[in-house]
Amino acid sequence: MPNTFEFRVDDPGEDQAEIVDRLIGYYSYMKQESRRRGIPNIQGMWAHYINIFKEFDAALSARNAAEVSETLSRICTTKLVTGFASYHSYTSIAHDRRATMFESYLTVDRVLSLAESLGVANPQCPFQGPSGYFELDLERLFEGIRQRASFDISAPKAGGGAFGLRTSAGIMSISEILAIYAAGRVSSLLLDTDQKTVCEIGGGLGTLAFYMAKAGASFVTVADLPIVSIIQGYYLMKSLGPGFVHLAGEAGSGTVRIIPYWELDDLADKSVSIFINIDSMPEIDADIARHYIELINTKGRDFFFSINHETRVNNQNVVQDLIEDAGGFRRIRRSPHWMIRGHVEEVYKIRGGSPDE
Repeated sequence: MPNTFEFRVDDPGEDQAEIVDRLIGYYSYMKQESRRRGIPNIQGMWAHYINIFKEFDAALSARNAAEVSETLSRICTTKLVTGFASYHSYTSIAHDRRATMFESYLTVDRVLSLAESLGVANPQCPFQGPSGYFELDLERLFEGIRQRASFDISAPKAGGGAFGLRTSAGIMSISEILAIYAAGRVSSLLLDTDQKTVCEIGGGLGTLAFYMAKAGASFVTVADLPIVSIIQGYYLMKSLGPGFVHLAGEAGSGTVRIIPYWELDDLADKSVSIFINIDSMPEIDADIARHYIELINTKGRDFFFSINHETRVNNQNVVQDLIEDAGGFRRIRRSPHWMIRGHVEEVYKIRGGSPDE
């Protein structure tokens, strides 16, 4: 393994028992609510992941605090984060040198892409100058990113087992690097808005919500599948502090609110400045995806920000098709995504949202 990379270690700390107790209570709330509301089983690409969640579901349902705590403290070593934490699994990175090297190169590529997007590094041109990167001063590159970013990009405390680049800001995995980019883009869109409320549909580990809280969003809501929602709750409470996070069903409030996906319907109309979806809308059941677009139009006030692929593999959704079918949006930006080749970055203005529309 290159000596500039390592796995993040999660220190349980004094808040661990409180965090786990709250998450167990939250899971019980979600199960009761799903029964009360008659929420159907998961459809689409994520349906087969239910088998991966079975053991963790059993531990949460049995209120086995020790097992829940142990699983969450090493979350990125488990199959629970398959598909959204890293390209390779923890086992592959830890035991297969080829996977380790590939993940390392991919991380460096993401750091370089982030640097280029911020103007810290200059993109190469095939018609002018050399081609290829043979010597990179990663420490200097990352320090340039840190200086150019408009908010604190220090690594989160959670994410035990995440593989990443060792930096002065902590161990930075691909997930964090991508989230720093997205948080910067969202922050720039919200500069001239009179409210800075954010809602992310499908939040992965919780990395974007973490950096949006750092970037000055007044209120961040993350909606996802119940088990994934538990992971996000842990990641954010551990990294921001338990007092900054509110879980659906709890009294009180916080800068970041975690909710199961069906509670998007309960949001007040025009209460969200910007909705965000990154790398998940194509994988959602088509009927549910269409419902999300309708909700974004109804609950959203200013923008919808999307970073997704358009490959149409297995008849997957394409965001621009969903938007065109729904109506009520005006596209104001479409471009290749700086960070991942093949992904498209789009910004839509929600018509009839803010007063100037």
